[in-house]
Amino acid sequence: IAVDCRSGDRRARMLLAAIEDHGTRVAASIERRVLAGLAGGCSLPLGCLVRRIDGRWTAVAFLGHEAAAGIDCRETGPAASLAQQVLARLVVGGFAPKPPRPLSPLHPG
Repeated sequence: IAVDCRSGDRRARMLLAAIEDHGTRVAASIERRVLAGLAGGCSLPLGCLVRRIDGRWTAVAFLGHEAAAGIDCRETGPAASLAQQVLARLVVGGFAPKPPRPLSPLHPG
């Protein structure tokens, strides 16, 4: 379950912090950064799953393409740079629909 609230609502943020799973927040933030880096939305044929396996962050992503089979990648690394690693692989593969946008630093919580 994901829960969002207004960033300025301190009381709601405090209450939600008690039920938040930090690892899930970090994983979702990385996945969202990959989507944002490709300037994507609901119509972008992108799948991205981030998990922490044996203490290491791992991302598996697939970006489809109309004229080809698409490209997939698997990257492992620190949370702070994992989205950028995935974006670099997708762009090198030639399937990024737009140049990736620069990413702001990851703030997992």
